[in-house]
Amino acid sequence: MLDIGLGMKPILCGKGYGYSFVKSGLDFAQGNFNIKQIRLTVAAFNTRAIRIYEKIGFQPFLIVTHRKTQKSFQVMTYTY
Repeated sequence: MLDIGLGMKPILCGKGYGYSFVKSGLDFAQGNFNIKQIRLTVAAFNTRAIRIYEKIGFQPFLIVTHRKTQKSFQVMTYTY
């Protein structure tokens, strides 16, 4: 399993680049690493990102809460 972290420059958010941005990362990972699964963690309030991840094929795996801030995060997995 490969853990990834993604971040898009805020000025580019909401312009329709999300799908191709994430897909490019998955294509790179598949072509360069011998992996069967990718995992990422996204802030639960970030519904735009979660929608993109689900559209690509990520599945919700677990919801975790940060100990100090009490903010929720969605852990998602993608299987090749």
